[in-house]
Amino acid sequence: DFHLTSYVSRHTAAMTLQHNHIPREVISQMLGHADLETTNIYLDSFDNEVINEAAKVL
Repeated sequence: DFHLTSYVSRHTAAMTLQHNHIPREVISQMLGHADLETTNIYLDSFDNEVINEAAKVL
């Protein structure tokens, strides 16, 4: 069972974009962040191993 929330879906989308080499500036705009620092904190909260494992699920 998965409990999918908007938080989970936003993180999944952001991590998938990052995994596919989309610039963080673009991801930031897509997420509606006011500045790039917010996006950096958002994406840096997961280490690469977690990001890679999440991308495999997709």
